[in-house]
Amino acid sequence: METSNITLANTLPGHQNPIYSLALAGDGKRLFSAGNDKGIVEWDLTTGTFKRILCAVSSSVYALCPIPGTSLLAAGLREGHILVIDSDRQLLVAKLNMDKGAVFAMSVVEEKQELIAISENGNAYVWSLKNYELLFKFAVRPVALRAVAISPNGKQIAIGAKDGVVAIYDSLTYQLITSVLVHEGMVAALSFSSDGLKLLSGAKDATLKTLSTQDYSLENSFVPHMYTIYSITPMPDTGIYATASRDKSIKLWNVDGNALLKTISLEKGYEAHRLSVNALIWNATTNQLISAGDDKLIKIWNLKI
Repeated sequence: METSNITLANTLPGHQNPIYSLALAGDGKRLFSAGNDKGIVEWDLTTGTFKRILCAVSSSVYALCPIPGTSLLAAGLREGHILVIDSDRQLLVAKLNMDKGAVFAMSVVEEKQELIAISENGNAYVWSLKNYELLFKFAVRPVALRAVAISPNGKQIAIGAKDGVVAIYDSLTYQLITSVLVHEGMVAALSFSSDGLKLLSGAKDATLKTLSTQDYSLENSFVPHMYTIYSITPMPDTGIYATASRDKSIKLWNVDGNALLKTISLEKGYEAHRLSVNALIWNATTNQLISAGDDKLIKIWNLKI
């Protein structure tokens, strides 16, 4: 991949504080962003402009999760609430409450229409997306949980904890399959590869570990960044995934062998982020990578793959 194949398409300013999470509407034409501001922002990606404040919030938003096949967006707050918002009607549909502790990550088990959220208190919570009833609550680790990912076939859920452990659950029964000590420090990002054969785990210790999903044994371990890895984003059908870090850089990797393809940073001559990069999302509709971070900016990258 040559440097000319990566170009900055747009920079979206407007946030007054660090941005922690990004989410796309199903058609890939609208982007939602949130962080330490008092609202969730909606952007029009067709025009590349601010659209509106979708919803006011009472505390920092650490996680945004679109509900597939609907116009609903779930927002996980530092104070332990989850807001379910209809982004088309700009309407609060439900407010879900945890016992205590920040909501750090969420995902949807599509086949069952269930929302799973993980918390600072070490518990995982599962709600029905049909009536917003709390279906399950179970303890994962005695420390904060920071990352969650669901396998492409929807059958397994990976949860990463502050103590470096990754726990794998059956999404049908929510029974523990295995628990593996993967990192020396906090697991900050998890992602299954697009083919479901690998689980990628990034951590505060700056290491990235590749686990085989056959038995969750370690396949590979390396240090791709200088500081915490906050996001791992596969780009389906490309054989590439991206990582983002507190070291202000975004890096592109080959899934097979983890060969470094490109570094997007100020040092490499790009108009990149000047502070920690906290969130990445891949827009398959436009073949663009979207990033956001502590510098309060959203950047949209054109990638010719």
